[in-house]
Amino acid sequence: MPVRSGFGYRVILKYPDGSEKMQQKSGFRTRNIDTQKTLTMEQSQVLLD
Repeated sequence: MPVRSGFGYRVILKYPDGSEKMQQKSGFRTRNIDTQKTLTMEQSQVLLD
């Protein structure tokens, strides 16, 4: 996602007690996607189940 002078991303932390907290990480000049660390849809579904 574009953020002021670069790129950033948001992460939602979900705790066992049901609470959630959103964190935003930003300040990256370029967008680099590490495909080795990116989950596939099937892997994401396993985590959700």
